[in-house]
Amino acid sequence: MEFFDRVQPGMEKLFTMSHLKSDTKAHLKKVYSALTLTLMAAAAGSILAIYVPLLGNAFVSLIAGMYLLYSLASRQGTNRERLVKMLGFGVVTGAGLRPLLNLTIRVNPNIMPTAFVLCSSIFICFSLMSLMTKQRSLLYLGSMLFSALSAMFWINISNIFIGSSGLSDLTLYGGVMVMSGFVCYDTQMMIARFEMGDRDFIMHSVDLFVDFIHLFRKLLIILTKKEENNKRRRN
Repeated sequence: MEFFDRVQPGMEKLFTMSHLKSDTKAHLKKVYSALTLTLMAAAAGSILAIYVPLLGNAFVSLIAGMYLLYSLASRQGTNRERLVKMLGFGVVTGAGLRPLLNLTIRVNPNIMPTAFVLCSSIFICFSLMSLMTKQRSLLYLGSMLFSALSAMFWINISNIFIGSSGLSDLTLYGGVMVMSGFVCYDTQMMIARFEMGDRDFIMHSVDLFVDFIHLFRKLLIILTKKEENNKRRRN
């Protein structure tokens, strides 16, 4: 019966982050608090775009988003001003999702909460994995992830002329894998940058926010296409 007498670690041991310094943990709290606020701003932006259609215009959201992102990256203004800009970036990004959300709702309104829960679960799991890893080994994924991202970009460009559904599915499902990898990479990169003196929690949260939105968009498209295919089969 020795097998059943083996010591089993408690849950606190499974989720330990004792290797992180106290100031690093404090920084992480700021980052994830800012991330939560930005996600809430994105949700508000997607609702606001219903009443102000101009916000949902792809060109307007792209230009406004690029300006705000440039302003945040160049660290213009005080932290309070940059927080406002970050929330503005969240609003603009959420508004830019409105056309896709409208399509999803027309196909099946249940897809949207399903995609959000699935995206949140993937994001949390991969973030925890990165935070609990003592070595910064996941930073080596960077070159592979950027190469995969570049390859998918050119595949999408080529597919405009080819029109292959197989290639489209490849970039969608591959995109989910790549963005999941970026969650790991950006989480560990954030910690590494902080330990090297980069205290900019706003840009760190923006990096994670962009990962979350890209992952959410991919999942929305995948689930919407799957539901449309199911409807065609039933008809």
